[in-house]
Amino acid sequence: MNEPRFGALSSSVDPTKLADTVTGGIIAVSGVIIFLAAQAGVTLFPEDVHVLAENIGNIVSLGTVAFGAVKAAFGAVRKLVVRLSEYTKK
Repeated sequence: MNEPRFGALSSSVDPTKLADTVTGGIIAVSGVIIFLAAQAGVTLFPEDVHVLAENIGNIVSLGTVAFGAVKAAFGAVRKLVVRLSEYTKK
């Protein structure tokens, strides 16, 4: 049995592929994405949005890794500041 490649975003029929619901949702809002990109001065074509839909699992994974790294760094800095403030009060 194949392991889900995209976790909860994986297809229930073929876990190595992105779910049709996710892909369909991205394609459904592709017009909005293309419009907003055009307003920002970036030209996007429907093929570009399709590539985004195919890679959304990797993008989400990268985003969660980045979020976790930032949260860990913030926690370490906060712990250091709290320890230093406790140390200076003594």
